[in-house]
Amino acid sequence: MGEYYAHKRNQFWDLVRTIFKGRPRSLEPYPQKVHFLQERRVALWDVLAECARASSDDSKIRDGIPNDFKALFDEYQNLRCVFFNGTKSEKLFERLVKTDGRWPALTFTRLPSSSPANASMSFDKKVEEWKAIRDCLDAIGPG
Repeated sequence: MGEYYAHKRNQFWDLVRTIFKGRPRSLEPYPQKVHFLQERRVALWDVLAECARASSDDSKIRDGIPNDFKALFDEYQNLRCVFFNGTKSEKLFERLVKTDGRWPALTFTRLPSSSPANASMSFDKKVEEWKAIRDCLDAIGPG
């Protein structure tokens, strides 16, 4: 679909809306969802620029090529917090991108996955952990 988190059962947009006290995702088309994030100084980017996989199951990812995080972090030097939507994205980043101490000004945090495959954790528990995004922005102050 050319959209982040387009699967109707993925909770990403509902989590974002909840932590920022916005409207439910079903009320807005994708460009407005992206604008909602931009207004709150939140960006989305995949760890991988490309990969091969047989299905939407992240465990099937092969031959991952990472995005150019060095260029991203060099261009946006005001970044302070990087959040991973689940364990798989964090592990891919650690394996393919990050080296210890390379970006000391950044904090890296894994959040519970918004995927429908992560049904064992309640939405409310996910919200509590995802509030770390808002807390990071509050700590940085207006941008």
